[in-house]
Amino acid sequence: MFVLGLCGRSGSGKSTVASVFRRRGINGVDCDALTYEIYEAGSECLKALADSFGAEILKEDGSLDRQALAERAFATAEGTERLNFITHRFILEALWGKLEAFEARGDRLAFVDAPLLFEAGLETKVDAVVCVLAPDGENVRRVALRDGRSEDEVRARLEKQKSAEFLRANSHLCIWNGGSLQALERKAAKALLWALLRFRFPMSKLRFKEGL
Repeated sequence: MFVLGLCGRSGSGKSTVASVFRRRGINGVDCDALTYEIYEAGSECLKALADSFGAEILKEDGSLDRQALAERAFATAEGTERLNFITHRFILEALWGKLEAFEARGDRLAFVDAPLLFEAGLETKVDAVVCVLAPDGENVRRVALRDGRSEDEVRARLEKQKSAEFLRANSHLCIWNGGSLQALERKAAKALLWALLRFRFPMSKLRFKEGL
């Protein structure tokens, strides 16, 4: 099975690209959704986080207080690294289980929607990487509107993510989201065709970096 890694900075339009893939019949794993699974009350991941960041990150019912965790984990670069180190192992275990299920039922192509694809080392585990990029100002505006955060808060969060330059240099295909929603959806469909051709003709010129 050919596995496509999909990544992008917050507010880039990556979720829109993922939805186009799904509408065209390609199954994918949303790594953000996996975090909800591994954060279930009583899970091994939650126990590890509480040991590292303190019992205060748990609510009275044993569930995760996401705001409390964010305040501790994102306050410093060291805290963010600790959070990623703990959660990535549990996310990877759940991810491989879902991909194995796709392959067992006969899927030939699947994708992994992973905002922290490079931070988790997934670029070495997938067959090709597609990143979605957008102007920094647009990223900030979209995330601030979506999450109800100030633009300064959003900028601080984006600074902790891989830069657009890094993603462009380390991805096989880059989708530029600088226009309309319809234009992005067309580019997403072309990216899927690119992946299908790459799967069928792995030794062709499609092995080189391209952009949409």
